[in-house]
Amino acid sequence: EGVRRAAQALRKLRAVAAPTAASSDRPLPQFVGTLPAGASAPAAGRSKGGGGGGGARFTPAGAAGSGKAKGGAAGVASSQAAAAASSRLQYSIGEEFDEFGAQVLYEDVEAAVAASEAAAPFDLSPPELRGAPTSSSTSALLARSNQLPPAPKGPTQPLPPGCVLLKGWLSPAQQLQIVGMLRDLGLGPGGFYTPSYGPGQTMHLRMMCLGKHWEPRTHSYTDIRAYHDGARPPPLPQQLTDMCLAALKDASAKASERGSKMPGLTPDICLVNFYEKTGRLGMHQDKDETQESLSKQLPVVSFSLGDAADFLYGSTPDEAKAGSVRLESGDVLVFGGPARMIYHAVPRIYPHTAPSELLESSGLRPGRLNLTFRQWHAL
Repeated sequence: EGVRRAAQALRKLRAVAAPTAASSDRPLPQFVGTLPAGASAPAAGRSKGGGGGGGARFTPAGAAGSGKAKGGAAGVASSQAAAAASSRLQYSIGEEFDEFGAQVLYEDVEAAVAASEAAAPFDLSPPELRGAPTSSSTSALLARSNQLPPAPKGPTQPLPPGCVLLKGWLSPAQQLQIVGMLRDLGLGPGGFYTPSYGPGQTMHLRMMCLGKHWEPRTHSYTDIRAYHDGARPPPLPQQLTDMCLAALKDASAKASERGSKMPGLTPDICLVNFYEKTGRLGMHQDKDETQESLSKQLPVVSFSLGDAADFLYGSTPDEAKAGSVRLESGDVLVFGGPARMIYHAVPRIYPHTAPSELLESSGLRPGRLNLTFRQWHAL
């Protein structure tokens, strides 16, 4: 698993560096040892021992501190950001990895990815997708839909008290407005990035925080992205706050009909996640807000746009015992009060299920866009 993830990270780094190197006389960094010339990434060979290490370490010639490196000279990428990060790449050569005998140090690859993201921000709605028809005909789209498991008519288990689903609450116009706002914010400082719990623990999504930054490594909220680029999160737009409060009002009324009370909310943070077709999020609780906020059981309000996804929920972290509901574009899910600390997960995205009107009008990338509003500090 470690080699597979290292290979994926290296492929991403080379994909980022390749366009800049193509316009330069200087080649991409080449590494010596048992890595064949021209190889794009180490293959996921079978591990013969625990962990990495063992054998000699190799660094690109000319890199800082590489005087003891064994091997010939290596070029540097033309991109300054990629070159700075690439200069820190090292391979561990040892019998643990049996095809190329190389392991990328995760933190160095992630530094290169961070540099590339700063140089080329993630565009939620690339210009080439806006105003263009969907990628396939209606008949082909229906054929793909027929290959998907049938969507459940409702939750596989009753939603717990304090958990309310508002199907299709967001209008097409509101969804289009949200995509436009988030696209603009995502291209600026503090925009979308790839979060990580630590070296080699990259999350399977893109994230942008509004109001305050949620730091996965410390499970806390901060004013800047200290572990990434030092950027300050964009403020939470008033238009999004207004939509959140309107949805919460309807959810509170629905909760009252079921005999439960939904606490009020003054959202001051919003986590925006974008999942591509292989994106996912494991079972967890949202418990990093202040103790005052959690003790008052202030709700989380979740907006879904784009592709559909399965949402798991339960009283324990055991996915096998969790209930499931399909969330589709325009759905709003609220959990607060007695349901505030439910475990939940997004185990699967269903590609090609987003409304074609939304894709054509907004140019939204294929995938699922999710906004979760919270109140970090209770007044």
